[in-house]
Amino acid sequence: MKRIFLLGIMLSSLLLCYGQTTAMKVLDQAAAKFKAAGSWTVGYNFSMNGQQGQGTILMSGQKFRNDLGDPIVWFDGKTMWTLVKANDEVNVTEPTPQEIASMNPYAFVSMYKNGYKASFGKSTKQYHEIILTPNTKAGQGRAKQIVLRLAKSSLQPSYVSMTASDGNVVTIHVTSFKSGSKMGDSTFRFHPKSYPDVEVVDLR
Repeated sequence: MKRIFLLGIMLSSLLLCYGQTTAMKVLDQAAAKFKAAGSWTVGYNFSMNGQQGQGTILMSGQKFRNDLGDPIVWFDGKTMWTLVKANDEVNVTEPTPQEIASMNPYAFVSMYKNGYKASFGKSTKQYHEIILTPNTKAGQGRAKQIVLRLAKSSLQPSYVSMTASDGNVVTIHVTSFKSGSKMGDSTFRFHPKSYPDVEVVDLR
């Protein structure tokens, strides 16, 4: 009886490791496709703190420009500028991984290997559902959970849900995807000359 019990534990552990490796392998394949494209433009619908809207995000590597109408967010890989038109100001920060993930539905491409573990959720014939949760050693400043749905045919995300450490949930439904457009570094930086009446608030 004891041998059967121990064998059951070993099998369960092997299955858990297999699922973990397979989920990470799917993410590796998806990340490789996005990086091979170089840059991409994504349209999406979002829900956040009871608010709903539409957005368009331009991405190249870790850099992105996310236009929600108000706000507009630029990130050049280190510095983030958040333009709030209603307040006529732009906030300058060096964001945490959680802040990046809340503003970029494709942030998992560059962050999933750093401090997260992956497992399969309720996958279907159409998509892989992958759940990312932070490792205990790297939990601070990271989302409590990220749920991804990647189309099995293309490995493109169709749905992203992020639960922040404060319990707020951001949900993204991807509506369009275009890859390969040329984007210079200036695309991902705020340019004061384009917004002369905006106050710059440096929060770094």
